Amino acid sequence: MLGGAWGIRAWSLSGWAAAVVWVGLVFVSACSLPPADLAESATGRARSQIDPQKARAAETEMMAQVLADPAMEMVRRQQAAARLVGLGDTQAQQWLAGRLNTDQDPTTLRLILRALLSSDKTPAGACAQPLWALLEHGDEFVRYHAALVLGRYQQPDMIKRLITAAEDDKAAVPIRVGAITALSSHTGQEVVAVLIERIDPRQPSAIQQAAMAALTQLTGIRGNTHDQWLQWWKQHRKLPQEQWHRSLLTSLSQQNTRLAVESRYMSDQLIDLQRQLYRTTPQPDRPDLLIKMLADPYDLIRRLAVELCEQRLIDNQPIAEPLRAALLRRLEDPLAGSRRRVALLMRDLADENAADAVAALVDSGSEQDTEVLRAYLQLLARLPRASAVPHALVWLGNADRGLTIEAAGALAAAAKQGMLGADQAKDSAKWARKLVRDQPTPDPALIELLGRVGGDDDWVWIGQLLSSGADAVKRVAAEAWADSHQPLGVLMQHAADPVILPVAIAAARRRGFEPETFDALIAHKPEQEQVAQSWRLAIEAVAGRVPPAVVVDADRRLGQLGEPAGWRAQVLSAAIDRMDAGQGRAHNGTTNGSSQQPAEGQDTAKQPTQAEVSVLIDLLLARASQRVAGGELGQAQADYQWLSDLNPFMSPTQRGQRDLGLLRMRLTTATNDDVEQALALAQRLLGTGGDDTGVAVAPVMQAKVLDAFLSSTDRLSSTGQVELARSMLGRLAVLIGSALPGELETRLAELDQQIDLKAGKNPAGKRGNTDEPTGSTPPPRTPTISEPGGDQQPQP
Repeated sequence: MLGGAWGIRAWSLSGWAAAVVWVGLVFVSACSLPPADLAESATGRARSQIDPQKARAAETEMMAQVLADPAMEMVRRQQAAARLVGLGDTQAQQWLAGRLNTDQDPTTLRLILRALLSSDKTPAGACAQPLWALLEHGDEFVRYHAALVLGRYQQPDMIKRLITAAEDDKAAVPIRVGAITALSSHTGQEVVAVLIERIDPRQPSAIQQAAMAALTQLTGIRGNTHDQWLQWWKQHRKLPQEQWHRSLLTSLSQQNTRLAVESRYMSDQLIDLQRQLYRTTPQPDRPDLLIKMLADPYDLIRRLAVELCEQRLIDNQPIAEPLRAALLRRLEDPLAGSRRRVALLMRDLADENAADAVAALVDSGSEQDTEVLRAYLQLLARLPRASAVPHALVWLGNADRGLTIEAAGALAAAAKQGMLGADQAKDSAKWARKLVRDQPTPDPALIELLGRVGGDDDWVWIGQLLSSGADAVKRVAAEAWADSHQPLGVLMQHAADPVILPVAIAAARRRGFEPETFDALIAHKPEQEQVAQSWRLAIEAVAGRVPPAVVVDADRRLGQLGEPAGWRAQVLSAAIDRMDAGQGRAHNGTTNGSSQQPAEGQDTAKQPTQAEVSVLIDLLLARASQRVAGGELGQAQADYQWLSDLNPFMSPTQRGQRDLGLLRMRLTTATNDDVEQALALAQRLLGTGGDDTGVAVAPVMQAKVLDAFLSSTDRLSSTGQVELARSMLGRLAVLIGSALPGELETRLAELDQQIDLKAGKNPAGKRGNTDEPTGSTPPPRTPTISEPGGDQQPQP
């Protein structure tokens, strides 16, 4: 059958199925060939600068070299063959005829024959005689396709010659088979009559098979036996010509439908087999397989390779340089869809070489497919190139081309990198303004472009877009504002919007320094924890830029939001470090409490004013308090030591705050020594020790002292140190005096009760019971002024 005649036994299919597969693959290959202008990319610019004839001659020579080079990938050689056929000039025809006549490389011959079959032009007359010679070539593929190309000649002389060769019983069988095959492209009744005669059983088997296949191809009728063909011919040979052609058209239409279905099935089977081959290939060898697939002459295989590369990116598998280089060559693939997908894949890979290649393709003007150009511009929006800017400007101003949005994105990226000249920026702004006026909802790419190249009026318009009802518009307007030099106040006014808030947070972190920005940032804590983390980083960054006095109040507000003490200490540190870096710890000629002098040649720090020192004290007081609350006692102690150095500059209120902070720190550990110092500080704060600070003991101070002690006794009792807790509260009661607050009275009674329970006795009825528990602490005593906490400065 056909498998033996045409060399496709490797498919292991029946003769007819094999023919369908082969026809399908030839059809697929034909569809993959490029239009004539695609192969001109290598010389397109040169042709505009020299004589057209010389340029065409140079192109012919170049394409001939590519086609004849066995080291070149097959798809490029096929493109070169198609281009040579498409040129159609004398030099190209003579070169093709010469190769058909003398070339012994079957691969080159196959590429030329495939190109001739795929062209919509009649083959050049110079190729006819070499094609006749190829009917006896040793390669079955070459013989068969040479015959098909001969069938493309429609001249009566050629048809007559084919009929003569088919009828010549003395001619070589390969010549006769080739002539019969060529006649399958001609629908005249005289041709069919010749084919009917050739199916006679007395003819050689190869002639019969070729005639049967030609009749099937010509009429679209499948499966007829010898007798059935004779019966069919008896019914049709006398039909009028119009009816004859109508009958053939109907049969061929049915055949084309069947072939399309079968070709689709065979193509799907081929792709499934190739996909299975990829899956069963070991991981380390898969890139090499993909490189081969990307160079395959069949577009289905190349397209599958691109798809598998996309999947590798999704699966986070490496796409190393050799595979990237193979992908890069597909930017000039004959299939526009493959060129587009490769450009987008290279965009996602952020491949710099691909950006250079795409910029060169854009500059050459060789690409005309709008979808491919759209993908090119999307790649250039991520990796801008200055050489593509003029072309993007043209597309921005030409709305009919359908590339305005992608061109705006590429120009915005180029503007961000400083690649636009003054005139180019002006033109970009002009076209962008015109386009946004024509849109009910401005496209984000145009907003971004105006944000890069626009003027004051454009910023007024962008500011208005922050209130847009479209989330995408709001977001890109906010991003444009954030990336500009416009004041952040306008952006922060919209921070309540969840779409704008993340952008506002990022902008504030980069360049926020105004108190208003800081206030707005604190007022809009995000609900999502991931965004809240960015918010905290922004708070820290801005805290180091705003006036330090603002941070003192900010810490209070952060406490109201429930922010953790450890992080609040970091926010305070940002302001403290800024003051410390700008002024040194210069207070009364000392640095951190020492009298160290600056080294020779070192600039002395700027002496702070009393107001600045007062702010620094407030910040240190707040940070020490947060460090105590966060359990960072060593760092808190360092802050209190620093405050000790600043004691001469403190106001009475600040000293009270310091002592209260020290009290809380001592009560945090509540060792015996700490308790003694805490009681001395309490005596000082409550004004019962003769302190001359002049601070009136207000009820609020008494409440704070009491709260600190009660919190400490709660911790002590929860860890079993009940007796120490009762002793500490008892001594505090003596300090406070006879009018004990009800809360302290109740807590003392509860502690007495816990001690009685621990000792195994009935709980005391009320305080003052004469029964003393075993192992009770000595009666409380009042610390004297000479003890820590008297008129001496408590040391941390």
